[in-house]
Amino acid sequence: MDDHELEVLLDDLESDRVERKATLTDKEEMNLNTPVIAFFNSKGSVGKTSLVYHLAWMYADLGWKVIVADLDPQANLTATFLDEDRLEELWPDGNHPNTIFGSIQPIREGTGDIARPHIEEVDEGFLPQHSLEAP
Repeated sequence: MDDHELEVLLDDLESDRVERKATLTDKEEMNLNTPVIAFFNSKGSVGKTSLVYHLAWMYADLGWKVIVADLDPQANLTATFLDEDRLEELWPDGNHPNTIFGSIQPIREGTGDIARPHIEEVDEGFLPQHSLEAP
């Protein structure tokens, strides 16, 4: 790609971005400005779960709306927010329809689109998402 082609492409992208921004509702604009904090470390036992748990409660105590998405197949973060009985209700018989993993199953199986994952309210303004729990 030469410089002219790159310039045309960048102009087209900017024009498209401006057009999309002009058609956004106030709510959609607000969602684009929602802060997202993600934690990842491939090494175990470095305190990710504990850090996310405490930061989530700290932000909720400050009045922020918080959602926690536990993508670890061990689901330890999810288990810190919910009691054992509730976890068993959400994950019956090894089936996990109410998890992030369950919401992508139709795509994995080639049977449909992404389903909306279940959101479990723990406390007002604080919504931890369920884990990516592999069966």
